[in-house]
Amino acid sequence: MTVMMYFSYNVVFSFPVFLSTILTQMSFSRINSQGLSTSPYFISFLTAIVTTFIADRYSQRSIVIMVLSTIGAIGYI
Repeated sequence: MTVMMYFSYNVVFSFPVFLSTILTQMSFSRINSQGLSTSPYFISFLTAIVTTFIADRYSQRSIVIMVLSTIGAIGYI
């Protein structure tokens, strides 16, 4: 189980490093590949800021975690 967790961790955090290169190889220009690879991470940054503010404001951290985990699970499916 520990090996699978470590492998998953490395895959998730190494993917953004190579995403712009992958998009460039798919015949996108360098500017377009940078734009396409950064927008999902910017949206996730904004989501993290907004949801932590909501969780702190209403002291309902568990509900926020459950909602975001459900959205993530649906996204993976």
